[in-house]
Amino acid sequence: MSFSKSPELLIFDCDGVLVDSELIATRVHIEALAKCGYIISAEEYNDRFIGMTDQQSYSVIESEGGLRLPKDHHESVMAEIANRYARDLRATSGVRQTLQAINLKKCVASNSDTTKLCLALIVTDLHKFLAPCLQRFASCSWEAGSGSLFVCSTEYEEASWQLSCY
Repeated sequence: MSFSKSPELLIFDCDGVLVDSELIATRVHIEALAKCGYIISAEEYNDRFIGMTDQQSYSVIESEGGLRLPKDHHESVMAEIANRYARDLRATSGVRQTLQAINLKKCVASNSDTTKLCLALIVTDLHKFLAPCLQRFASCSWEAGSGSLFVCSTEYEEASWQLSCY
């Protein structure tokens, strides 16, 4: 396959490429779930729920656990993730220099919660290297890490880093 045009945009995955936020988010999720009576290890949580939206994972957990998560569960989890991102999250080694060296528009594709994603990019100061566009997966038939981004239907969201991401 040959292309007649040079690429205009380079799309990055976020976690594991730009930042390693899943370790922090997973720990917060399993601690919050334990307080609600749902005990799960980090390994099992990641195996079962990475690639799902938070809302999808909550539905499975409520169904399987026979419990109802508190109404403010997601907001509480997001607040604690924000606290820990601010304290602990760092950009992946070498990524800042790599982003500076690439002379193309760059954006992020992620199935992550938009607020959580924006926060990770702001806390690590990577947002300034990326176009104000997030590609979210509206519905996917792929497993995380499979590399089959093209099979997903997507939504594009404009991200005003200063206004909508905090």
